[in-house]
Amino acid sequence: MAESHIGTKTEIEDIVKWVLRLIKDGKLDMDGTPEEILKREPLAELVKNIKNIINELNVLEKVVEDTVEEDKKQKMAYFKQECQDKIAAPVEFIERQKREVEEQLRSNKRVLNTLRQKVSDCEKQISDQQNEISQLAAKNLEQEDKLGKLEKARKSECSALQQSKRRIGALL
Repeated sequence: MAESHIGTKTEIEDIVKWVLRLIKDGKLDMDGTPEEILKREPLAELVKNIKNIINELNVLEKVVEDTVEEDKKQKMAYFKQECQDKIAAPVEFIERQKREVEEQLRSNKRVLNTLRQKVSDCEKQISDQQNEISQLAAKNLEQEDKLGKLEKARKSECSALQQSKRRIGALL
């Protein structure tokens, strides 16, 4: 078996031209004469070499495709890592700020709830005090009414006493 190798473009073109010339000039009736056999053998060898070259080209194409694919994967991995590295620090910073803001929000909600409770307590205290004031005002009115009646009764008694005193003084 002859060893095949991929020749230069010029070598391949020369072989193709030789095959075309052989086909064109060679009257390949294949009648079995030594001349025909001699013409057929180089052609068969050439076809075998071309098949070997095609196989080698297919292998090389697969190697090139695999190399290109591996190169793509490596570049993708490199740039992916580079992008992740570039955004990792800002993302960590933003996440830290987010946690701080969320903690501040929770703290503010606790303060707000405490203040709401204080407001509610103050409103209840005000309501209780208003009720107490209303009750005291009602009692005050009752007391003023009683005081007014007592004043009237005292004045009436004082007036009656003075009249009795005058009568007694007039009798004496």
